[in-house]
Amino acid sequence: MTISTPLFEGTVEVHLKGLPTSQKRVFDGKKRFFQIMCQGRFKRPLNADGLCMGQEFVKAGNVPKYVSEMVLTAAAKVFSNSTQVDINAKLPYFMNPILAACQLVNVSEPGQEPKLTEATEDMRLFNPALTDKQGQPLSPDKRRKWCDIPKHLAGKQFNPQHVYTFYTWQHLIDFSSYKLSVGGFVNLDLTAAL
Repeated sequence: MTISTPLFEGTVEVHLKGLPTSQKRVFDGKKRFFQIMCQGRFKRPLNADGLCMGQEFVKAGNVPKYVSEMVLTAAAKVFSNSTQVDINAKLPYFMNPILAACQLVNVSEPGQEPKLTEATEDMRLFNPALTDKQGQPLSPDKRRKWCDIPKHLAGKQFNPQHVYTFYTWQHLIDFSSYKLSVGGFVNLDLTAAL
């Protein structure tokens, strides 16, 4: 699907597991319930630490506010150093900078970008520090850890001259049934929170 927003233009594919239209190639042998792949260019420079992904809650939960705050704050400490939580905002949220959260990021020169479904990790054009000792791209896990340190992203920007490819997926919420599964021990029906 082609997308065009005031900040970004490109393509996006959203895959959900467990639907009649789900593509087996995306999920076979992988522990995930959804995958989003996005590729395109930013329309203007954008601060890297300000572009976030996560959850915005448009409806109050069925638990007291202090319980929500305690759970989200504890989860933030587990997930990363850069998680942003505000339970008192008009739309309470739980967010992370996209570069610390995405499982794969590729930055390419226009015309040299990979096919959307064939991207590999490579952030060298974003910051030459994101290389190993042999000058090769850092692994996604090492890049995520590097980007999870707020001072590393401070002052860095997405360059509109480059093509960005982002992959994200998760294995906690099954959107085909709207159930949350945490480590196989906790299974919650999220329909009550709608």
